[in-house]
Amino acid sequence: FLSTGVLQYLVNALFPSFSNLNDGHVNAQLDAAPVLATVSVAFLAPVAEELLYRGLLFRGLYSSSRAAAWCVSAGLFSLSHVLGYLGLYGPEHALIAFVLYLPAGTCLNLAYRKSGNIITPMLMHIAINITGLVLMR
Repeated sequence: FLSTGVLQYLVNALFPSFSNLNDGHVNAQLDAAPVLATVSVAFLAPVAEELLYRGLLFRGLYSSSRAAAWCVSAGLFSLSHVLGYLGLYGPEHALIAFVLYLPAGTCLNLAYRKSGNIITPMLMHIAINITGLVLMR
């Protein structure tokens, strides 16, 4: 939370016109179908993403290359959160968004690595998304 908060503060200071496209999409979903959007954002997405990025990618790559496991898992996690920026904004906007998601991907990797189970990063990711939902409203 701290690293993301600091990065967000720096981005807002350096690029005042920057907006997080994902926040706009989530707000629109919350307006259209609040219960479905809350369940999807708070629970379904974190579980699916953790199974993919930590359970499959990180675990699968770790035995052959620790560096690849860390970089690929966190990098693809971040990239998946900025794909919506491509074509709508310039590359610098997408790069800023990509960097904003890297601390979360890295910390979730660390949680998985230190705990040895997928439940820990899932619960962390759920907490991150619930906090984001509360702060958005």
